[in-house]
Amino acid sequence: MLRSQAGLVSGLAIACTPLKFGVVSVDSATRAGSDDLEINPGDDERFWKNGQANRGLAMVNGSRNGYIARAVCVVSGSVAPAGTALTLNISPSDRKVAMTGSAREAVFGLRNPYRSKDGVSVTLSAPPVVAINSAGAATFFLGGTLNLPPKFDLDELGGYLNAITISITANDGI
Repeated sequence: MLRSQAGLVSGLAIACTPLKFGVVSVDSATRAGSDDLEINPGDDERFWKNGQANRGLAMVNGSRNGYIARAVCVVSGSVAPAGTALTLNISPSDRKVAMTGSAREAVFGLRNPYRSKDGVSVTLSAPPVVAINSAGAATFFLGGTLNLPPKFDLDELGGYLNAITISITANDGI
């Protein structure tokens, strides 16, 4: 007699919390150049990458600011040995994705812009490789840079969002 056996487990899965830049006050009358607001993957600090201080932008603090946070990602479902490296693949390869006005959900309680501003984008910063633990999982953090182009009109202000595809590859030879 021959018996057939098969074991089925879920494959690698990844889930991430949102990367949140908070709320920025934009003064279109005095704003001259583009600026980059960055959140490091190592902490929840946000700062002006190019030293912006008084070019018509200000970080809003308090309850209106909502929440500033790096993204927390959890990979699960690996059957590879602990310490196996997982390679992160972020699409597109330059990790830069345009942001548009949010028609689907409120962002920090702000309305959808009447017209999305071209050039608002986010570029992710992520570790190239993370190692899984003995439970077949890994936790890592993503940061990013929010690029704000010059000259916003009033109808371009509001809540912006995007979605970025992240896939993972286990370097386990399987």
